[in-house]
Amino acid sequence: MRRAWYFIAVFIAASAQAQTPQQTSDGLEIGVRYWLSSGYTTRSLDATSLDPATIHPLATTVLNPSTTTNYEQLDANIVELFARKRITESSFAKGTVGLGKINSGTLIDETFFLIGSEPFHTMTLSATDGKLGYATLDIGHELTKTPGTAFGVFVGYHYWKEKLNAHGFSDAFGTAGLPPDVLVATNEITWHALRLGGEFRLTRGRTRLIVEGAWVPYAGYRNEASFPGFEPAIASGNGRGGTFDAELRRSFPQLGGIDIGIGLRYWKLNAYNGSETAGGLTLPVVDLASERHGFTFSVAKSW
Repeated sequence: MRRAWYFIAVFIAASAQAQTPQQTSDGLEIGVRYWLSSGYTTRSLDATSLDPATIHPLATTVLNPSTTTNYEQLDANIVELFARKRITESSFAKGTVGLGKINSGTLIDETFFLIGSEPFHTMTLSATDGKLGYATLDIGHELTKTPGTAFGVFVGYHYWKEKLNAHGFSDAFGTAGLPPDVLVATNEITWHALRLGGEFRLTRGRTRLIVEGAWVPYAGYRNEASFPGFEPAIASGNGRGGTFDAELRRSFPQLGGIDIGIGLRYWKLNAYNGSETAGGLTLPVVDLASERHGFTFSVAKSW
C-alpha cells in the first residue's frame, strides 16, 4: 500500500505541470479499470429464543448476538468495463460492469453464551476464496458547467454479488479440525440498491480529476449460507450505505489521446433489518454488512 501511495503522489506532481483549462468531453467515454481491493462480509444472529443446548451442550443462556460469521481480509483482483455518454447538453448516462476473483481471506465463525454466570464462546477459523461481480447504471443531470469544471447529480441502480468458499477449519479452543482441501461452507450475498449521488469533474490541460459520491437510501439483500449435508440458511432484508470514487487521469496525445488514471474507491452496504430461516427456524438478523475498498487503475478513451 505504501508503494501505491508513492506512485499516486508522483502522478499528481507530474500532472500539475499542465494548467491550461480544457473543456470536458461532450461525447462518449469508454474504458477498462483494474480494482485492487480488499473487503469483508459479516453476519450475526439473535438466537436468544432458542433452547441454549442448541447453541452448545453446556450453555445455560444464549447471548445476543448469539452467532457471528465474519469473512475478513477478502483480497480480490477485479477487471471492470465502464462507459459514459452525454445524452443532451446537460444530461448523461454512465455505467460499470465488473468481475473479479477473491484470492484469499479468513472465515471466523463464533458463538456466544453463558455456562452458569460465566461467559463463553467458541471460534473456528477457515481459509476462504471466491468470486464477485457487480454492475451500476446511472442517469444524471449537470447542474453547473464551465470550460474546466462540471458538477452533476444522478440516480441509479447498483447490483453487487459475492460468493465465498471456506475450506477446512481449526477449533481455536480445541483439537477439532478439517484439512484445507475440504469445503466446509459457502456464502453467497446479493445486493440490489438504489443510488443517489453527485459527480464533480475538473479539467486542467491534459489532467482530469473525477470525484463521485453516492448515498444508498435503500437496498435489498439476500444471503445464502450453505454447509455440506445441511439445509441452506437464507437471510433477507433491507439495508443502506454509500460509495465513494476519486480518480485522477492524464491524457497522452502520443498514445492517441488515451487517458491513464489512478484512484481510490470505497463501498459499504449495511442491513438495518432482516431475518434468517433454516431448518424450520427463523431468527432475527442483528448485523449484516458488505464492504470493499482499494486502489483503481484505468485506461480510457473519449470521443
